[in-house]
Formats: sequence, structure tokens, C-alpha cells
Amino acid sequence: MKAEQNLITEDMADWAHEVRLNANDQRHADESASLPTSEDAKRVIDFVQALGMVLFVLPARVRRG
Repeated sequence: MKAEQNLITEDMADWAHEVRLNANDQRHADESASLPTSEDAKRVIDFVQALGMVLFVLPARVRRG
């Protein structure tokens, strides 16, 4: 999903990129990387909730108008 497709804003794309980069260490089994913190998990949850709002909740509310 890309901002160029007008599904998300540039700010959401930047946020998604940050979430992805922060997850790379664990996905690639980098043993020198620190484990995620509760704050890291909260940022991911906040992003997913915001993304769901932008992609699904707000468009549904607009359609029901």
C-alpha cells in the first residue's frame, strides 16, 4: 500500500515505514538488537488502529453520511 495510490497520506506512509524498520531487527534474527519494549508495541498498536480508521472506519462513515 502506497501513499502514491492515495490510500494513505504521506504521514501515514512515513509512520508505516518507521514501524517496518523497527521490526526488521527481530525479523532478521539480529542477535545484537535489543528486544522490543512495551512502548514499541504501543506504537505499533497505535499505528494499526489509525490505519484501520483511515482505511475502513472513516470511509464507511462517509458512505453512510
